[in-house]
Amino acid sequence: MKNTSIFTLCLLIIFTASISFGQKARPRSNASKPKTTIKAKGTIELEAGLLFNSGDTKPVVRATFYLLKENPEKIVVTQENLDIYNKDRAGSSIIGRETLSGFGLLGAALAMDGQLAPNFAIAAKKSLQTSSTASGTTGFDGKATMTSVPTGDYYLFGYYRFGGQTIYWNIPVSVKTGVNKIVLDNNNAE
Repeated sequence: MKNTSIFTLCLLIIFTASISFGQKARPRSNASKPKTTIKAKGTIELEAGLLFNSGDTKPVVRATFYLLKENPEKIVVTQENLDIYNKDRAGSSIIGRETLSGFGLLGAALAMDGQLAPNFAIAAKKSLQTSSTASGTTGFDGKATMTSVPTGDYYLFGYYRFGGQTIYWNIPVSVKTGVNKIVLDNNNAE
């Protein structure tokens, strides 16, 4: 019995030693760690102004522009936002209920200042803010800057109300590394 116990103990020691010393240490795998790649970034310097028939030019002041990965019509003109618009407009004798197919980005831009549909304006701006990669508001000189923008293709969207008119921009832009200058005026507005 004593020999069996010693024999079992020796086997256990040999077995344990062979496991501990017989295996080579394996290097840690980086497969589970995500690889961090630094994406190139650019800066957008935009200048927005309006050209009038008289030859006069005026800067587009205090307008917010959004840089979006998808067409803003898909972001703003949703059934949820349209329901809010129609609820805001309930009881109005000017315009009846809008449908999703008939509303469009122009209808949304006309209502985003909040005069016609204040709750819609809040919802639409929130949709744009949560979907935007970057945004910038023009100063009194009509200029805005968006920094540290990942390179790639985007839509630049913004609107401006002056007098009784609304003008909006929805233009595709490609952001490259470095400074990207964009001029917005009546010629590239919708």
